[in-house]
Amino acid sequence: MTATTDPLFDQIKKVYGDDNARALVEVLLNRVASSSQVKVAGALLTRREAARFVNDELGHPLSFSTLTKLSALGEGPPVTRWWGRRPLYQQESLRAWVEARGKRP
Repeated sequence: MTATTDPLFDQIKKVYGDDNARALVEVLLNRVASSSQVKVAGALLTRREAARFVNDELGHPLSFSTLTKLSALGEGPPVTRWWGRRPLYQQESLRAWVEARGKRP
């Protein structure tokens, strides 16, 4: 995200701090993009959105609860960034994880 002089973003920075404000804005942009079916390149997905992405876009069945369990066992996709306690994932890392998981030795 680039530097901005938006007054709303400055208020968010005051309340949440610089790094948290950037993560919050990324999540909000991602939510708007997913709700309007517009794809944002490099958007970060929450765990629920990641499970939906793997199901809908990649065509592999994966529920939110299964993704949560796999992540707890250390077998889930790599977390790109943490927003508080919420893991955020990139679409490309989810694709790579699904491809690697689909190949059985």
